[in-house]
Amino acid sequence: NTRPWLLIVDNADDLGILFGTPDKPGGVGDYLPESDIGLTLFTTRSRRVAVEAAGCDVVELREMSSREATSFLEKSLIQKELVHDSVATNKLLAELAYLPLAITQSAAYLNANQVTIAEYLGFLRKTEQDMVVLLNREFRDNTRYKNSPNAIAVTWLISFDQINKSDHIAANLLSFISQIEPKAIPQSILPDIGSEIEMADAIGNLCGYAFLV
Repeated sequence: NTRPWLLIVDNADDLGILFGTPDKPGGVGDYLPESDIGLTLFTTRSRRVAVEAAGCDVVELREMSSREATSFLEKSLIQKELVHDSVATNKLLAELAYLPLAITQSAAYLNANQVTIAEYLGFLRKTEQDMVVLLNREFRDNTRYKNSPNAIAVTWLISFDQINKSDHIAANLLSFISQIEPKAIPQSILPDIGSEIEMADAIGNLCGYAFLV
């Protein structure tokens, strides 16, 4: 082929599948084409995979700003005027950590049930069980692959399962953190789960999946 080409390897989160393991050498990466006129783009939630696949050619997508998230929410709503309640809107977006999938899911609920943003925020904050129920609802999203899970809780579980398979120290660390404060956690109170290098690797892995910042 003499024409320029672009190959996208989407959701490349499993290092073993991509590059193989000591037990199962060889991975998908062995079959990817290489050419001066072509480009392979990897999308991944794992920073480790990103570095292995692209070296220094990594583009990190950070969380949306409050303005970007508000605009995204407004475009997803039938009743655009709902975002005029700026206090409730800002609180909701902060609660959702400005995640596009969570915002899309919330907009789908608002559209279907005709509640205000303040009311939906109240549902999220009522009890932990109510929040899980809301974030575990499936919804139709034409921008995602067919049969791909839409619910944000399911997406988080998929990410956690991947971490649990590849990095038990990171998984244990996240389990501990989930039971204390949601932010401003001093590293001095983290459990002794390995060497300093292993701790740094675990924290880096969790940051790569955006479970930590």
